[in-house]
Amino acid sequence: MTVQLSNSDFSKEIKLTIVNTLGQTIKQVPIIDAETSLELDNITTGVYFYQIQNNQGILKTGKIVIE
Repeated sequence: MTVQLSNSDFSKEIKLTIVNTLGQTIKQVPIIDAETSLELDNITTGVYFYQIQNNQGILKTGKIVIE
């Protein structure tokens, strides 16, 4: 998975959170660059949701399907 943010969204305190359909946090990582690759190999098959936020609020949300 590649995360791309515009420079206007980017700050030093951005984090990505992945949760499962039960709302349990599966992974939470800091985003350190405007384009960051994230390895999801160790996550089991299923549907997950992600949220990218900085200290001012949520920037992006979406769904991830791991097959």
